[in-house]
Amino acid sequence: MTRNPLRLPALGRALVLAAALGLATPATAYANTVSVTVKTPGATLGPTTTSSSISTNAHCAGGLISGGGINQAIGTGGGVNGNRVLGTEPSSDGSTEYTGSTGVVGTGVTYWIAKGGSGGQINSSFSTTPYAMCFTSSLINHTQVVMNKVSAPTTG
Repeated sequence: MTRNPLRLPALGRALVLAAALGLATPATAYANTVSVTVKTPGATLGPTTTSSSISTNAHCAGGLISGGGINQAIGTGGGVNGNRVLGTEPSSDGSTEYTGSTGVVGTGVTYWIAKGGSGGQINSSFSTTPYAMCFTSSLINHTQVVMNKVSAPTTG
């Protein structure tokens, strides 16, 4: 087997050149980043009566919604299994649900709503807390809420 003595020095020169370019032009390796901040108004107490519901929202005052969620407190003792998640979703104004047609139903949304409900039991510790994940960067200046609908099952 013959060796090519020129291949090794050429490879070494290429690696040295690549390293020198990487050090000389660090700005080309810079990547823009986007921050996400979690916003919440805190817990909203309730529901306080059986078979009722409450609605609360988190607002991204300085950015757009990228997602959200809900947390519920149930307390201890009797009635703790009565608190239920009724829904959590983006909202155009902090109270309105998107119930229209399929496709893009909203743009540039800044609210996330959380709905909690009670069944036949209540507890004074029931509460619902909404969470909104807010973009805090001008790199993302447009978001869409896209909805799809499916038919309900016809058999059990």
